Amino acid sequence: MTRPDAVSAYNVGDLVRCVATITASGGVLTNPSSLVMTLVSPSGIASYVLGQAGASIANPGAGMFYKDITAGYIGTFPEAGKWLYAFQASGIVQAAEEWEFIVESKIWT
Repeated sequence: MTRPDAVSAYNVGDLVRCVATITASGGVLTNPSSLVMTLVSPSGIASYVLGQAGASIANPGAGMFYKDITAGYIGTFPEAGKWLYAFQASGIVQAAEEWEFIVESKIWT
């Protein structure tokens, strides 16, 4: 899998695109048999999204996956801080990676 070059920062409510690029040995872009995305809030609340079998993880091409989320939300109330997301691929290709991003709270006046 590939990894972003830097930690990104977003405001609560921004659109965040969580991306995974999965390659087999030799660097060939490959779809795994199964893909799970985990999103964890700063307070430790986790949300799981399953991929492949028609689920909500987009797969625009071989080995390329993404899930759009609203920054700062799992459920109803926003939460600022360091968020983590991970993709875990299994089956024909086995790989797992974690990434993080920062959600900043903003006060509008």
